[in-house]
Order: sequence, then C-alpha cells, then structure tokens
Amino acid sequence: RMSAAETREIPAMSVPRAARPSPIPARTPSRELSKAEKDDLLAQIERAARRVQETSGEMVKLEQALSAGNVEEAERLVAQVEAANPRAGGLDRAKARLQELQQGALTKRVSETEQVLGQYLQRKHLPLARLALETLTELQPNHPKRADYQERIELLAKEVEQDKRVEAALAAGRAALARRDLA
Repeated sequence: RMSAAETREIPAMSVPRAARPSPIPARTPSRELSKAEKDDLLAQIERAARRVQETSGEMVKLEQALSAGNVEEAERLVAQVEAANPRAGGLDRAKARLQELQQGALTKRVSETEQVLGQYLQRKHLPLARLALETLTELQPNHPKRADYQERIELLAKEVEQDKRVEAALAAGRAALARRDLA
C-alpha cells in the first residue's frame, strides 16, 4: 500500500568535454557564384535602384501635385508609385494628404451644389432643382437637409402645377372675352 510518492535522483553519466558537440555550428564554406548568377544579381540590383530613383522622382511630383491641390494628378501619381513600389517612403503620408484633399473637394462640391439648389428653388426652376438635388444625393447620400430639399421640391412641383392650371383657365377666359362669349 502506497501512501506517498517517492522520487530519487539518478546521476547522469559525465561526458568528456572533447566529445560534447559544440554549441556554435561550424561554418559551411560558401560557394562562389557563377558568372550568370553574378550578372543576374547585378541586374536585379540595377532594376531595384532604377525603380527607387523613378519612385523618388514620382514622389517629388506627387508632393507638388498635393501642394498645388491637384487631386486628379495626385491620384494618378499615387497609383503609379504604388504599382512600382508599394512600400515607397512617404507614400502613406501622401495617401493621407490625398484623402484630406479629396474630402475637402467633396465638401466644397456639396456646398456649391447646395447653393445652386437653393437658387433654383428660389427662382422656381423645378427641373433644375430636381437635377441639383439628384447631384447632391450622389455626392452625399445621407445629406442632413435632403428631406427638407425634397419637401421643398414637392411643394414647388405642386405650385408649378397650380400655376399651369391658372394659366390655362386665364387663357380660356381671355379667349372667351375675345369671342365675346360671356355665358
């Protein structure tokens, strides 16, 4: 009957130092590259250097386009640099600046479209107001004043329809007066 576990130490055999494997592996002799391998390696290095030079030139152009606010040119250059070297230095920063420019341009277009829409509503140009609202919806689908603009356009449509009926009745009245048909 066992009531407790017993442990015992077993002495390990001692291995002489000379027979132990060394902790650092011995270096394997490197082989010489063939002429074709050297040429291929040099060609790869040259291509990489050329790509870096081209990318740095494109990055300068990209920075200039961003500074000038030229969104279309900056978009084209970002795509070009990304295709050549996705890890180009400064590319992430340039992409962030481009996104800021794009957002600013969108905000400006939304504001301009809102102004034009307001003018069309004020001048009672229903077809142009509808087109401006459609454009505004394309630019910013969740525009906060969208429902208000839609309601104003619907009211304008009713007003325009009523004006047409009044014009038709007025024209009929004038025609009756001209014929002296007062009955």
